[in-house]
Amino acid sequence: MAGRAAASAIVMAGGHSSRMGEPKALLKVGLVTIIERTVTELRRAFSEVIVVAGVPGDVGFTLPKLDAVMVFDSVPFEGPLMALKVGLGAARGEMAFVCSCDAPGLRAEVGLALCAAIGKHDAAVPVIDGRFQPLLAVYHKRSLAEIETLLATGERRLRALLARLSVRVFEEGEMRKVDPDLASLTNVNTPEAYRAWLNR
Repeated sequence: MAGRAAASAIVMAGGHSSRMGEPKALLKVGLVTIIERTVTELRRAFSEVIVVAGVPGDVGFTLPKLDAVMVFDSVPFEGPLMALKVGLGAARGEMAFVCSCDAPGLRAEVGLALCAAIGKHDAAVPVIDGRFQPLLAVYHKRSLAEIETLLATGERRLRALLARLSVRVFEEGEMRKVDPDLASLTNVNTPEAYRAWLNR
């Protein structure tokens, strides 16, 4: 891998995991949990990795010890927009690659490519089959002002944020150059999806 990003990486690990029925971050891929695998992969490319999680007493589980900066949601289960605010607020870099904790095939090269592509935009976001992928994207810290505005109105969706930002669209062809089978976009949200991933 060529170099390391002058950016932070943020892993969102504070969701309900309601469809899975157990914490997705703690599912095993080989001998490690998904969250451990994700942090290790991101450390290849980013000197600062931040994990945004719920306070253990609030969410009912504890993450393993990670080579990452741990920050906690002030209010549990407030959604990805609030988690992005917490993560960007803690980041040392001027921008951050953001991903979820349920993508066992995440490739750090995707984060590097998005960081290189953002230019003067507020965000760089893959678009696959016409759909934005806001949980596998890079956001500049100046996005915090728009995040605060949206949160004040009760908005919690990342897609609402994208509508207010200057976005560099990262096309599918660009994604496939760094992640040929788009494994970074494969989420294990259900037991069926998890079993399918293990059987690959």
